[in-house]
Amino acid sequence: MSLELVEIVFAALEGLVFHQVTSGDARRTEEGVEALRWLLAAHRAQKPSVPSGSILK
Repeated sequence: MSLELVEIVFAALEGLVFHQVTSGDARRTEEGVEALRWLLAAHRAQKPSVPSGSILK
């Protein structure tokens, strides 16, 4: 996984946590987490191999 993707995922999770804390709407937070999981699964399906410069193998 590239460093850029890691940073994007972290930012998305950080935003979801902020939303949960400020709104208290657990349902919407769970929907956001599920959407992020779906996007990551779709990304993984497109990438048959891990790039040599990735941080996670």
